[in-house]
Amino acid sequence: MSDGATNWSQWESLICEIIRDSLNELGEIIEAKIKQNIDEHVYKYEPAKYERTYEFRESWTVTAMIKGNDFDIVIKSDPTKMTLNQNKFQHGSIYNKNGQTIETDVREYLPEILAFNLSGRLFDGFNDWWKHRTSYFDVTVQQLHAGGWLNKKFKELLRQRGLTVK
Repeated sequence: MSDGATNWSQWESLICEIIRDSLNELGEIIEAKIKQNIDEHVYKYEPAKYERTYEFRESWTVTAMIKGNDFDIVIKSDPTKMTLNQNKFQHGSIYNKNGQTIETDVREYLPEILAFNLSGRLFDGFNDWWKHRTSYFDVTVQQLHAGGWLNKKFKELLRQRGLTVK
């Protein structure tokens, strides 16, 4: 820890920087877990009607946020990192319903569609796996909470940066 801080404001700034750096590293570790679980639980199935892009896996972003005394890590899928090719059934499709052409773009909803089987009958006629939950999300949450892993890892990262943490 730097001993160059001479007042409370400097100490506060230094501690916030350490916390932000720790949160950023923790976020990178969590992002890697999400991507691994997407590979194991979503991409284990071979697509029948489309070419896989792997863009869903690569769409995840992690941002450490500090506002006052509140510290958060925001982890989300960024739909702008996925292309939309409805003709190839990539992150959307074109279909006819009652003689009307309907174009879909599911990029924004894909994390929930895959995690909680929210596609309904959208994929009838395709591989049956679309009709079941994929557990990439559940497994990630379980891994983060198992044995207090998340708290332990965050404390470890703070200690690595010179803080004493109980």
